[in-house]
Amino acid sequence: MYKKLIFIFFIFFIENVTLSAQASKEPLSILIYSEGEGFLQPFIENTVKNLKNIKTSNKYFRATNSFNRFIADNKYQAELSKLIQIQKPENEELGIFYSDTEKKIRKRIFQILKDYNYFLTVKTNTLGELIEFQFQLYKTINSKKNTPFNISDKVIKVENFFINPKKANYKSEIKNAIDRLFKGSNERPISELRIFDEIILNNSKIKIPLNKYLVLDGTNSGDTDSKKIIYYWRNIPRKGDKYQTFNKLSLKANSSRQNIYIDKEGPFKIGFKIYDGVSYSKEIIVNLETVKKPNKITTTDTVIYSIHKGSMRNKHPKRNQIGHIYFSSENSLNFLKNNLIISNKPLGDKYFGYRHKKHLTKLVKIDSSTNRGYIIKHKTFFNFPRKKTEKKLFLYTLGIDSILSDVTKLTHKLYIRRGFSIKLAFRVSSFKEVALEKTKGLYLSTLANITKNFQIGITMPLFIPDRFEFKNYEISNSSTYEINSFYTFPLYFDKKIEPFVGLALNFYNYKQNNDKINEFCSISPSLGIDYNIFTFKYFNLKGFFQLTYDYLLKKEFSNKFYDYNFNVGLKFEL
Repeated sequence: MYKKLIFIFFIFFIENVTLSAQASKEPLSILIYSEGEGFLQPFIENTVKNLKNIKTSNKYFRATNSFNRFIADNKYQAELSKLIQIQKPENEELGIFYSDTEKKIRKRIFQILKDYNYFLTVKTNTLGELIEFQFQLYKTINSKKNTPFNISDKVIKVENFFINPKKANYKSEIKNAIDRLFKGSNERPISELRIFDEIILNNSKIKIPLNKYLVLDGTNSGDTDSKKIIYYWRNIPRKGDKYQTFNKLSLKANSSRQNIYIDKEGPFKIGFKIYDGVSYSKEIIVNLETVKKPNKITTTDTVIYSIHKGSMRNKHPKRNQIGHIYFSSENSLNFLKNNLIISNKPLGDKYFGYRHKKHLTKLVKIDSSTNRGYIIKHKTFFNFPRKKTEKKLFLYTLGIDSILSDVTKLTHKLYIRRGFSIKLAFRVSSFKEVALEKTKGLYLSTLANITKNFQIGITMPLFIPDRFEFKNYEISNSSTYEINSFYTFPLYFDKKIEPFVGLALNFYNYKQNNDKINEFCSISPSLGIDYNIFTFKYFNLKGFFQLTYDYLLKKEFSNKFYDYNFNVGLKFEL
């Protein structure tokens, strides 16, 4: 017995739910009444007629009619105006205050209204250049208790607003007011807030740097069916805060983007939403906490030079070039190794690994140097072939919650050398065990790179060397020409200084007892230092110092006198 009753009840419930769902999907109908002159009445009726339900994409109303055209008789319209402005009588069945004619008119009005789901009245009032509109939306009650006297019982919504017919957008203001009356006829706008170019979720907690500009960017917010939107920003007090004294940021009204200088400690709480004239977007609330930025790195130089020394074996430069940055810092070496960042693009005020990692320059080594503080050895990628061999670099220190220090801007320049050098040397030669003790002269050398560090070349005196007498010989007091070779040793800790060793084959002229001129040679090992004075775009200007010992290979002279050369001069690396 109980099982049968439960089953019958279940079937009855399901059937009712199904019928209700089907009924709710049926299109609605509306009757519109415009009081007075009926300003823009056709536009209003047409706008209501074309309303769409955004969920179903169907028209909101299956039928839209005008009471004004339905019954043109002014008596009916006048009675309807009265009817919607008064309260129903206490004894609505008797209606003792109405005449038979009034009852007849009101009954006719009621018969018309009950055939529609909604009833909309439009009232206008002229105030100078402005026109005041009032929309009142009623829902019809179809029940046995309905009488001609309770039309105004179900007021759903009221919209009051002013328009200026001289402005171009006055019709859109009317349409927005109509959309506000009917739920589901307008797409809700979408707000989007970005900080540090990252999309911010509602109730996010963000750390921001002190004494820096903060950009709150809402420019990606928008609406699918409205061209014009309004941006709303607000400072929100925390629980227990007094509105007059709590921390606030200076926010510009109706601005899509806020650029605020954070000169005081937080926290701050900000709300952001947009309005399309019909509905508001969801508000995004963000909690901001201030932190101090890490110290900026101060470098010795703002320009980093990488020199590609061309040679017979290595004509073209590598894409990855090593650069050296010298700087001073109060932080430990271990801290610097973990928190220094070099990028080929500006990163802003906060580091986001997934977004910024691809822009980072590889740090090969960070070390301490005795005379110039710390040194960063890094790799910069250059694209070839390109005329521009220059890259901008941006150096940061990483701080709390990935907040970055102020940027140190650097320029990494790659200069390509073709592997040739010219030397101009002033030489002082010192002889022992001969009458001539010292000679001076200018020498010009041309060198070519065989490898990056190995050079060979030839040296010639700029003036014809004098001769001195030794026993029965006349010997030139300096070599007539030299074949040189040098090998340099680049220093990791200082790129301006390059020690080198050399080996030369020097050729001298001599003659004996007025015979013809002969030639003998000597081997000259040497030690020296190149010092980079200045780096130009097309050549390096270097100064050098070189000490040479000359060992004579001719038997008659080898143990008789010795030649020590002291060279100082300029070197042009091309």
